Amino acid sequence: MNDQVRDMLAAAATKDPDFQNSCMSHDLKRRIKWNWSDYATFDYPKSVDDSIFIHHPDAAVDVGLDGDHGPSGLFVQSGKDGRPLILVRSPDDAFLPRVHFTLLHEIGHLLQRGESTLARRLFRLEDDVMRKRFEEDACNRFASRSLLPDDYMESMFENQGVTAQNIRSIYDDDLNRWRSGSINYQRVSRPCIVRRAAEMMDDPGSVTLLNPKGELSIRAFSDGHCEYQPHDGTSGVSTAEREILSLFPKRLDHRELSPMQLDNLQEVKDAIHVSVAGSFSGRTSMHTLIVIRRH
Repeated sequence: MNDQVRDMLAAAATKDPDFQNSCMSHDLKRRIKWNWSDYATFDYPKSVDDSIFIHHPDAAVDVGLDGDHGPSGLFVQSGKDGRPLILVRSPDDAFLPRVHFTLLHEIGHLLQRGESTLARRLFRLEDDVMRKRFEEDACNRFASRSLLPDDYMESMFENQGVTAQNIRSIYDDDLNRWRSGSINYQRVSRPCIVRRAAEMMDDPGSVTLLNPKGELSIRAFSDGHCEYQPHDGTSGVSTAEREILSLFPKRLDHRELSPMQLDNLQEVKDAIHVSVAGSFSGRTSMHTLIVIRRH
């Protein structure tokens, strides 16, 4: 997997020398459509008609969190003009970080299907389910690493490593970078940052994001797998996370547990680092970040 994603990033940089700068820009949609026009047709409709699947039954389809409104993205190997086609749903009220991630995810399909080295590595997997899972996972990691490249992430973690405060700082830095008056050009989402932060951990562990209701949004592990809020109506918060949060008031800036506090916790006795930070969404709603690094 790491080889596939590394080669996808290299192929993207070869096709578009300005690719990394585009990914660090809030104007990603326009720049990609212009710079990649030789390789695919890009369209950003407000909605995607399901009838397109009649004409392209083999299309790679990605459904967002609001799947009731149709697919969030679509990759077609050969569109009407014989060229690859990428559709990314982008209504007027679209959540821009999701649009960015979906666009790069679809480019991941384009690269894996069109570059010989990447295609060989993909299609040597004979099991259809395994091949689909590999392709989708590689697309997700490619999108995350494009939006949050290694050198940027390393610079944010160089002093203290992966902590809840540093993860929050990445989100705030990205938000402030494109602030314009009362308008915030948000480029990348908290879940995307959480996944990348977990990948950057040198120790086994996890990074958890809770929504303002205290429910699990995502729990990303250093080995690459992720967990999301279960569909059984429970919050998805683990016993260890509940134990950690019991030490802190509801409104918190950033706390790192001391060795003495760690010794008194049953669920994280093997931890070498635990930190918690609040990340405000608007003036009153707050997300919670929890980092656990273990031996």
